[in-house]
This record gives sequence, structure tokens and C-alpha cells, in this order.
Amino acid sequence: MESKILGERIRERRRKQKMSMDELGAAIGFDSNGRKTAVHYIEVGTNRLRIERLHAVAAALQTSIYYLLGIIDDDSITDDDIVMLINNRSLDE
Repeated sequence: MESKILGERIRERRRKQKMSMDELGAAIGFDSNGRKTAVHYIEVGTNRLRIERLHAVAAALQTSIYYLLGIIDDDSITDDDIVMLINNRSLDE
């Protein structure tokens, strides 16, 4: 997936949650120096995210990595919701 698309989805969801770049940076573990800049670089597609940080971004934005990656379009579904759906489906089989 193109980092730019991922960044656009992060920016869109962050704004929808009324969260500042600094708040998101703090939530995902960036140091106070440069949090805003680090999030900016992620949003414009300059910096890539390790999977651990991607999970932290999804949790902070109350969405799923699958939404951020463009796999699903519903931004209200969280990773926990998806795990629960998979587990319930496994029980039904």
C-alpha cells in the first residue's frame, strides 16, 4: 500500500476524532520534541510505520488497521471488533 494513502486515512480519522497531531503523537509514543512533525511526516507519506506503531495509531484513533490500510471502508470498526467477529465465526463452524 502506498504510504500516502495510509497517511490520508490517518489524517482524515484524526480530524474526525478532533485530535491534534501532538495528541496523536503522544498517544502513539513519540517524544514531546517533534511529535507534531513526526505525525505530519506520517500523514504526508514521507515516513513509514512499523506494524507496532500502526496498531498504536489505530487504537488511538479508535479504528482498525484494516481501515487505515484501505482494506475496509468502515472507520468505526476497531481491531477488537474484527477479532471478536473472527472468534465468533470460528465458534459457529
